Amino acid sequence: MEPQTGGQRQHFQQSNGALLERVTIGQPELLCTRFVQRSFHWIARIAIFNFIRDCECIFQVANDLTSFLRFVLPE
Repeated sequence: MEPQTGGQRQHFQQSNGALLERVTIGQPELLCTRFVQRSFHWIARIAIFNFIRDCECIFQVANDLTSFLRFVLPE
């Protein structure tokens, strides 16, 4: 992962010889903004899906009601 604008890389050598790298981000508000945008995007997708599902349910109820009325009421 490349550091963002203003970020830096730091390398650490552990006592067992393992090399660790820590990437710090200089602008955490960008990460917060991206998180909010992604969250909003998923919330919008779920809301649209639920709306379409509800419309399908309403049409099904209307269709069932029409069929019932045709059966009960003579023409």
